[in-house]
Amino acid sequence: MVQRQTFDISFYCRQSKAGKNGLAPVELSIIINGERHYHTLQRKEYPAEFKTAMASKKTNPIKSYCENQRTLINDYVQQMAFAGVECTAGNLRECLKRGYVSMQYSLGDLWRDLLDNERAKLTTGDIGEQTYKKYVLAHRAFNAANNFTDETPAASVDIQHIHRLQFYLRDKGLLQPTIYNYHARTQSAFTLAFNRGKIKANPYAGYTIAKGKKKPIVWLTEDELATIESKDFGVERLDKVRDLFLFQCYSGLSYADMALLQREDYKLDDATQQLYVEKQRKKTGETFFSILLPGAKAILEKYDFQLPVLTNQRYNAYLKEIQDVCGIDKVLHSHLGRTTYVCYLNNNNVPTDEIAALVGHSSSKTTIRYYAAMDRSTVLKQVAAAVGLKPDIQQESKVAQLQPALVPTQNNQATSMAAFPGNADNAINTYLDRTAFRKNERAPKTATIIEYEDRIINQLLTLKKTTRIKTHIGRRITNV
Repeated sequence: MVQRQTFDISFYCRQSKAGKNGLAPVELSIIINGERHYHTLQRKEYPAEFKTAMASKKTNPIKSYCENQRTLINDYVQQMAFAGVECTAGNLRECLKRGYVSMQYSLGDLWRDLLDNERAKLTTGDIGEQTYKKYVLAHRAFNAANNFTDETPAASVDIQHIHRLQFYLRDKGLLQPTIYNYHARTQSAFTLAFNRGKIKANPYAGYTIAKGKKKPIVWLTEDELATIESKDFGVERLDKVRDLFLFQCYSGLSYADMALLQREDYKLDDATQQLYVEKQRKKTGETFFSILLPGAKAILEKYDFQLPVLTNQRYNAYLKEIQDVCGIDKVLHSHLGRTTYVCYLNNNNVPTDEIAALVGHSSSKTTIRYYAAMDRSTVLKQVAAAVGLKPDIQQESKVAQLQPALVPTQNNQATSMAAFPGNADNAINTYLDRTAFRKNERAPKTATIIEYEDRIINQLLTLKKTTRIKTHIGRRITNV
């Protein structure tokens, strides 16, 4: 059964839109099946005169102009029916803008509609320039994957072309999370066209896009930072790049935000004497409150609070040189400084919500998903502390090598644990006693905290010779 189509055209000249000279634009209202669109015509009139002219039964210039527009629209409707273009208020409005009926809605039209929307967001600051460029790249990739041009009819696209995009991006060596983002932007273009009635079917309908696993979070350890900081490059440009990179690591700022810093942006808290920056992010407009770590202050003082700025491309190229000279096995790039700052705070027990505010994330979920990671040694220390295995050691990086546990005898003389196979409970308790740890710090402090804790566990496990010892160990060190 054919659905009945409702159609209505009317004209307006609103007093509220009148200019200083009293003239207001004539507007065309198109309503098809309850969908309304307004289109401003190339004519202005005085609203009172327009109302009188339209109400008159006699022919007049204003009434004749509007009737000509009505005739033109009726012609467009017939041409659209002949061309197989769906008659919608939006399509009629596009015909009036172009001055003709497009015989087909092309891929160029489809992407142009989407980019117009995104450009409006770019103008209002809702998205950044880099985000907008990613939509342009998605457009190019989709055409290249299928040998399409902008003149290709959008209606000819089906799910096979979506699969070809997937294979094309894989052949480029892109990881699935990046491929997912390409699909998401392409899907938004077809969804917009479908919702506007420009295409009858969305090729992405029913297509599931795998997000894939995110890349492991990479950051620099304090030892790696110290290597970069202490290195004598002997080249001024590398010294400057090194200082900029370290400033990012000590501030958490993106390169774009760091490049915009001015002398007046730096504030000093009177109570804590901490230096901080409070601004809006260039990328998202989110407000951040970045507390600068001590290393950042030293760099600012070196340059009199006016950091040298390079292009991001040259900056990243020079960072690769620093990576090679310092022998760092991680790829140095501008964003690595930001993740290093976040991971450093996370490993030092700064709450995630506070970290998100410091780096300008709208949600702490972003901080956890893309930035914050926990160092292995931090996890080991925290778990060890939770189950009572953490030694009382002042120096975190250097600890004593494990000595054989000593247990007291009845004569209060310390004796090796091996001499008391039947007194396993006392032996284990002595191992887990912090006082005993301090007494046993006899060897040079050369072992790492991980090695130290591993030796504790290994020696405790050697006691699993009796049922009593097995039960006790299972109770005390499960999941370590």
